[in-house]
Amino acid sequence: MLTETKKQRKIYFDLIRIVAIFLVLFTHTHELGSKLYTLREGDFVRLFYITLDCVRTINNPLLFMISGALLLGRDESVGQVFKKRILRFVIVLFVFSYIHLIDTAVNSGTMASFDFLTSFKSIIEGPVRSSYWFLYSYISFLIMLPLLRLLAKHMALKDGFYLFAIGAVVLDGFRLLRLAAGVSGVNLTVYFCEMIMFYPLVGFIMEKYWDEIISKIDRKKMIVAMILGIVGLMISVGLTYREYLISGNWTENWITFSDPLLAVLIFIIVKRSCAHLSQEKHPLFVRLVTVAGGSMFGIYLLENIFRNITKPVFYVLDVYTPTIVACLIWLMLTMVLGTVVIWLIKLIPGVKKFI
Repeated sequence: MLTETKKQRKIYFDLIRIVAIFLVLFTHTHELGSKLYTLREGDFVRLFYITLDCVRTINNPLLFMISGALLLGRDESVGQVFKKRILRFVIVLFVFSYIHLIDTAVNSGTMASFDFLTSFKSIIEGPVRSSYWFLYSYISFLIMLPLLRLLAKHMALKDGFYLFAIGAVVLDGFRLLRLAAGVSGVNLTVYFCEMIMFYPLVGFIMEKYWDEIISKIDRKKMIVAMILGIVGLMISVGLTYREYLISGNWTENWITFSDPLLAVLIFIIVKRSCAHLSQEKHPLFVRLVTVAGGSMFGIYLLENIFRNITKPVFYVLDVYTPTIVACLIWLMLTMVLGTVVIWLIKLIPGVKKFI
């Protein structure tokens, strides 16, 4: 999911991973960070915090785009996909789910009554941690990988534009249409799974046609695209706040609006920024980014433990700085701690191929 071989490793993928996992951690701060607007008064401050909450929703799209870029162009048999990829993530899912269940039992004093069979059933039924929905979705993506590769193999750039247009209509356009028309739904069914199908294929198309087309997008077109992204973000923020003013309740109905465009823009901006980075010219920076990027999957798996260890820093800083500043510093320390710990864990023989 989050790694390449050393020979194939590309620095921009590591930087995108770091951005995505940081946003994942920010998502899970709730009222200490991502949901601060539910506690703060004042329109300007609230709109700023809502904006942060809307931006952080591109975390999982970015991760699936990376996977599509790395995996959809490869040639593997169905058997290889199951042995090399699906089995790995099934093992990771069960091992780390058990780690969290045992940790919970120990902390709650119920370890004496811990039952492995009951826990096994719980893992099958659903995530033992809400954040682990990603693992279930990723395994689903891997199961579909051989078929998605057939589709990707025959996709031209124009097909990528068509795919993105469908995504924009299904994910965002239908919602605006429902709002504008005052209807509860649009009676048109388009099979469209954004994480398993849409974002991986978008990532693949962007990687495949990068040198030929995308890298040559001129400054004027990039500015237009960024303006559209900002407009989409403003719509997301405005409609989220509007819904609160009408109902008195905060919802997440609109925070993912314009995610497709924002995710693509971040992908392009990060990759363009890495155009002149090389091991020869920036060895230390590239090495640090490579180590950190290679630790992101492990940080995702154990992020609640890392966050709890560094959480006292947040409470100390919160006294002297704005809460959002304390939150961001807390998460950066969490990422540093997680990177060091995961790097050390991966030195254990056999562990590296899993995390």
